[in-house]
Amino acid sequence: MDDFRLRVFITAAKTLNFTKCAEQLYISQPAVSKHIGELESRYKVQLFERSGSRLALTEAGRVMLEHAERIADGYRRLQYEMDLFTDRLGGELKVGASTTIAQYVLPQVLARFTARFPEVKVSLASGNSEQVEAALARHDTDLGLVESSARHPGFHYEPFIPDELVLIASTKGRYGRCDQVTLAELQTVPLVLRESGSGTLEVISKYLAAADVRLASLRVVMQLGSTESIKSFVRNSDAMAIVSVASIVDELRSGELRIIDIEGCTIRREFSFCWPEGRSDALAARFVEFARHTGLILRGASARFYGSFSDVGSPPDPFGYSRMRWSVIGNHWSFIRGLWPCRNADLLWTPSPEGALRFRRGMLKYI
Repeated sequence: MDDFRLRVFITAAKTLNFTKCAEQLYISQPAVSKHIGELESRYKVQLFERSGSRLALTEAGRVMLEHAERIADGYRRLQYEMDLFTDRLGGELKVGASTTIAQYVLPQVLARFTARFPEVKVSLASGNSEQVEAALARHDTDLGLVESSARHPGFHYEPFIPDELVLIASTKGRYGRCDQVTLAELQTVPLVLRESGSGTLEVISKYLAAADVRLASLRVVMQLGSTESIKSFVRNSDAMAIVSVASIVDELRSGELRIIDIEGCTIRREFSFCWPEGRSDALAARFVEFARHTGLILRGASARFYGSFSDVGSPPDPFGYSRMRWSVIGNHWSFIRGLWPCRNADLLWTPSPEGALRFRRGMLKYI
C-alpha cells in the first residue's frame, strides 16, 4: 500500500491496540501514534475514543475504516495488474485456514508458492471453520480455506481437494488389533472429537445423522481444539478418534496408529476455498489457481488426479482404505510416498512422470 498511514490505521482499527499494531507492522508504538495523529489532523476528526488503555473507533473512525479497506483492495488490484506487465507477482496475501488444512495441507502449498513468487508476502492464520469465515467477514483475511460442508449466505465457495475422515486407534492400546466396528459398537467406545464450531465435527455429525446416529449418543470422553492434541491423546490411551487421513500419514508410517473401518460408513468431505460474495482479490485468485494446478501431493494422504484415464478405464475411488494396503505402503514408503490407497480399485495414481502404480495381492510395481 502506497500510503503507509492507511495501513497503520487499518491495523490499529482491527486490533484496537497500538502496541499490537506496532508489533504486527514492526514499528514503534510512538510511530503508530504519529501516523494516526497525522490522519486525524488531515481530516480534522477523532478516529479513536480512548478510555484508559482501551480503544474504540468513533463514528468517523468506522467510516474511515470502510473506505481505507476499499483503498487497500484497490492498491492490491493495482499491484497485481502492474505486475502482469513485468511477469512478476507481488503484494500481500492474508490467508485464513481451518486447523487441519493449516497444519497438514497448506504449508507445502505455501512453500512452493513463495518460492515461485518471492515478492508476495503471505501470512497464514488458523482457526476452526467458523472463525475463518468470521475473519473474512471482518476483512481480516483475503482468502479462507475451510473443512466444513456448510455453505453460509454471503460467501462464495470453490472446491480445493478431497479428504476423508477415518476412525483411528493406538496400535498399543485396547483396540490396537481391531479391524472394524459397527455403528452400534462405535457408540460404546471412548471417543475423542474436535470442539464445537469445528468443520470436522460438523461433517462427522452430518454423516452419522444420515445413519441415524446422534452425536449425543456417542461416548465422547474429551473434545480438543487441535488434531495434534487428539492424536497425542489417542497414542496414550485406549480412546479412538475420527480425524482427517491427511493428519496421520506419519503415524501410519511409524505404526503408532491404525485406521479402523466403520462398517457401512465412509466419511468424505472436500476442503474448499471461500471468500465473501462480491469481493474480488486478484492476488487471492492467483493463489487459488496456483494451489489447484501445481499437482502437489499432500502429505501422502491425497493427490490431485490428472491426465486421461481412457486407456485404463475409470479413475479409482480416492477415498478407500484398508489395513493391509496401509501396511504395504508403510513398508514401501520411500518408493511410493505420496499416494492415496484405494480399497475398491487396483490403481493408485500420482501426477508424477512415472504415472501409475498397480497394486495386486500386496505387491507393488510400475505399470
